[in-house]
Amino acid sequence: MSGLHAEAAKAMMACGEEYVKKMELEAKLESEHCAEKVKAELEALHNPDELAQVQYIEGLSAVVSQLLQTIQETTGWYGSIYLGGPDPCVAGDVRVFRKGSTGLSFHEVLADHHTCVVEPFTMFLKGAVPVKLTIGHDPIFI
Repeated sequence: MSGLHAEAAKAMMACGEEYVKKMELEAKLESEHCAEKVKAELEALHNPDELAQVQYIEGLSAVVSQLLQTIQETTGWYGSIYLGGPDPCVAGDVRVFRKGSTGLSFHEVLADHHTCVVEPFTMFLKGAVPVKLTIGHDPIFI
């Protein structure tokens, strides 16, 4: 590999110093462009718009199912996962998502599951999630 590097450097020098500087500048500009593109993509991931949030929420079932299946296959353990938060599909109201391991589900063996688990978890979420009010066009979180 070092032989190839040396030949490339020799070829560039044969074209003259001006050519080398031009190539270095082009490489630097391309690198900066790529870095800015990656920064923008990361920003979009950290601050998703409403459509992206809906897609992420809709994808939870498959992700959580795979996680629970992998845990069960590798450890023999079973589980239930409860997640929740503001759902853009219902005007930002808090929604609870529950997924259990395949087979017998936790919510099936607890007769008053909704009262004992879902309602307290929903109250927790409502306390944890900031309330968003819109005054004019500006959202205010309280």
